[in-house]
Amino acid sequence: MAAEEEAARAFLDLQENGSVSGAAAVSWVAGHPRFAALSRPARAKAWSVADSNDSGALDDAQFAIFVKELDDAATASDASTPVAAAAAAGLVVGGPPGAVVLGGLTACYQSLSRVGQSAFVGGLGGMLAAGPPGAVAGAVVGAGGQRVADESYLGDPRRWSQYADLATKGVEERTRGLDSKGVEFVDEGAWVKQRDARTGPALEVLLGDNLPGRIGICGSGGGLRAATALAGFLAEAHACGLLDATTYLSGVSGSCWTLSALYAEDAFDPRKFPDVLRDRVAKDLRAPHSAWLAGSVSAPNSFVFPRFAARCRDGHDVGIVDVWGAHLSATLLPPPAHGGFGLAAFRRKLVKGAAPLPLLTAVEPVKVGPEWSSKNCCERCGDSFSLANARHHCRACGASVCDACCPGFGAATLAAALGRMRSTDVDFEGGVWARPLDKDLVRRCGRCVAAGNEAPAERTAWRWWELGPFDVGPVGGPKVDACAFGRRSHEPPCSLTGGEPVGALLGVVGSAFCATLEKVEGCGKKGYVSAAAKWLAHPHGDPGASLVDPATFHSSDGKTLRLADAGFCHNLGWLPLLQRKCDVIFSVDASMHALAGDGFDPSYELSRARTAAERLGVALPPIDMKAYATQPVSFHTDGRTLLICLPLVGFEDDPWCPLRTAHAGGFCSNAGASYEPKDFDRLSGFMRNRLRAALPEVKRRIAAHLRSTC
Repeated sequence: MAAEEEAARAFLDLQENGSVSGAAAVSWVAGHPRFAALSRPARAKAWSVADSNDSGALDDAQFAIFVKELDDAATASDASTPVAAAAAAGLVVGGPPGAVVLGGLTACYQSLSRVGQSAFVGGLGGMLAAGPPGAVAGAVVGAGGQRVADESYLGDPRRWSQYADLATKGVEERTRGLDSKGVEFVDEGAWVKQRDARTGPALEVLLGDNLPGRIGICGSGGGLRAATALAGFLAEAHACGLLDATTYLSGVSGSCWTLSALYAEDAFDPRKFPDVLRDRVAKDLRAPHSAWLAGSVSAPNSFVFPRFAARCRDGHDVGIVDVWGAHLSATLLPPPAHGGFGLAAFRRKLVKGAAPLPLLTAVEPVKVGPEWSSKNCCERCGDSFSLANARHHCRACGASVCDACCPGFGAATLAAALGRMRSTDVDFEGGVWARPLDKDLVRRCGRCVAAGNEAPAERTAWRWWELGPFDVGPVGGPKVDACAFGRRSHEPPCSLTGGEPVGALLGVVGSAFCATLEKVEGCGKKGYVSAAAKWLAHPHGDPGASLVDPATFHSSDGKTLRLADAGFCHNLGWLPLLQRKCDVIFSVDASMHALAGDGFDPSYELSRARTAAERLGVALPPIDMKAYATQPVSFHTDGRTLLICLPLVGFEDDPWCPLRTAHAGGFCSNAGASYEPKDFDRLSGFMRNRLRAALPEVKRRIAAHLRSTC
């Protein structure tokens, strides 16, 4: 915060009869996180400069001078402390000459701008590594890395945790939420009954027959492509009456952006919403706002600073997922709040069942495999572990074993296994990205090899979470009220519309695309050159270091929860709707399926979806792969659930194919961060036209299915 703003705010708190007494000022300085460390002479000098008439009290103008003097003294102290420490270290290492050299270099560093400091560090490192040419290269890389960091990551991350008053503002934001007038607390079961009272008559009008049934619509992953496709589908569904008969809406990754932005509007109007979204996505999602750049005096007043400061104060690392959420909320969500309210605020649209229930999705990475033994000797031969006899863990049974008891795990086997891996095969484990396990690359003990015991096929299992206006928790598991999500049991409760900011959650549910901020290709692949440049710029505290780390949240029991983009598991948001036993599910599929001849191959995505459904224990209708891949709208049923799939692929009746445009690197590609209005209209219109053309057959199929299940 600027010294002038802090002075004005403190003066209002401390003043009595228009002035601040000396005793009040002394008490305030003693409790200040930055000024309390100043020496007594420095404080006295600041007071004497401000109290020029020796009145013993300061008016508002004088108090502003007092705070400015304190701020200047603290800045000088901040600069001199490293110099003194460096000089002391130089004195110990090299005597007086060492003190002069290290102290002088540190003083020079302290006098430079942030970009200059980065160039200085990079040049010094390059000089030590490769002489004068290395110094030039290091300086360029360091300065360039700092510039990228400043422009992309809202300036110096070390500042985010230093503003206690901003952290308080961020906490108040999520505690207060929005105006909750007219919003009543109801659980989902009670709300469904209210919604049924509306969807029943609407379904009868849609089908021309009184048939009971529950409908859900789900979007897919796919960034802006998925967000735009779902917006177009919902607009047409509302126009034809389908949305009035729908109970649930769910999304994955990019389609969650559409649901959040739609429900954040003052009025719930899906027919007009594409016009709103078109204007917003015309701006590049990655473009930083000028108020966020390093050194901007307005940065502390932007909505992101209090949000980040609050997360820091709560013990969370602020990383690129948080930054991505700030970009998304600034672009996709309406001002002035920009998503500064909890998911519970969406209840305002759901009063008396007035609109479908939106469900965002995320996944929690959960390690799979056996528990690893802590024995200090080999459990097969009994040899003790040492530097020469390292301990390993069998990935099949978890036993502690030595090198000799891990047969078949040699350099040749390792090279052969690595050679079979594709660079596109990535999985996530414990904060790092890794390729899926090859059975020959997995260390197993001799007993498990002989018995044919295989290690788990994956290093990570994904636990699906749903984030809704009523409850947040694992799909099919225990949940907490949306107001309480992210809060520990000892923290004060939120209002009915408060909770973790929706703007921050946008980055979580769409975190697969935060890699676009790094300008790297593919999720989870670090841009090593960029990362190295930024490390030279700020080896401590660079948020880019957490590029692939999931965002963290507190659970009610005080443990830390990690959530990431559900698209890391699969891109189809069926699970929440299958778990709720919806009779009919529409799947607006904008996934990046592989092309195959004149059509496409959805087998990879569908196999991942089926695996996730089996793990959750929900029934997924058998999928006719040929119909899915060759028909604009395909129908799949197991007699209980009718799955209606609309892939984003052009056929004879749609000569333009969004999926082929995406594969060709056009505006529909995964890396797309903005759409021209004409491109947005083309893509959203594609999905509107698809539903409109298929509506007669869709209604016939729904009616036949509901009759068969009555």
